Amino acid sequence: EPLLRPLVEALGVGYAVRGVSYAGHGVGENLVNRPKLTAAMDAHTVNGQVNHKLSWLERVLHDCSSNSSDGRNGNGCERPQPPKLIFLSHSIGSHLVQRILVRNSFLLQNTRCVLHLCPFIRFDPHFRSHKVALQLGLSLPYVTKSIVRTTSWMLSKCSTETLNQMLTK
Repeated sequence: EPLLRPLVEALGVGYAVRGVSYAGHGVGENLVNRPKLTAAMDAHTVNGQVNHKLSWLERVLHDCSSNSSDGRNGNGCERPQPPKLIFLSHSIGSHLVQRILVRNSFLLQNTRCVLHLCPFIRFDPHFRSHKVALQLGLSLPYVTKSIVRTTSWMLSKCSTETLNQMLTK
């Protein structure tokens, strides 16, 4: 709610904002219209999370299309038109949104913007030396955090042009 309410207020009339969390992550009385998790929505798999979000989006779109009492949408059309979607995601949600849009062409066609905040980046090392380095880093979290902080600080001092050159090499 601390993020969604200001979004609605900033967007103004004609916009609605919905939020969904990682299945199995959120609990509380303020959660509404939660789908029951089925075997296809196993909260411990990426596909389960994607299926959970697709089910949730299906309900949101149904609610949007049947929102008016006279069978007309806000434009006075006989058939409700689907809403234009903007996806705002964070961390692993960025990956889930991408998979959702690849799997569902209707959602993709009605998406106007996708904004990923701090997206999850998968790291699967292919070489044994990289796996050993990853395991070593995981076994020494304080050292790893120090290295990441120092590297981040150093990169923050670089110009955008320098960073772009580093990324293209």
